[in-house]
Amino acid sequence: MILCLDVGNTTIHGGVYRDDELITQFRKMSRQHFSADEAGLFFKSVLRENNVDARLINGIAVCSVVPAVNHSLRGAC
Repeated sequence: MILCLDVGNTTIHGGVYRDDELITQFRKMSRQHFSADEAGLFFKSVLRENNVDARLINGIAVCSVVPAVNHSLRGAC
């Protein structure tokens, strides 16, 4: 499965694909400053609430127009 994140100035749009099928999607308000721990906990809880086992994620794709959050996202992922 692949976790896909589209990081914009106001929201982070996310989704998980199994092969070619989108199995869940979510949104989170983006901020200029958040920690890797905060982002990681958010992603794990969103996956758990949507019955996606985070251990089965074997790839992550990130598209970001907010360079200030890239370090935290990298740490979270």
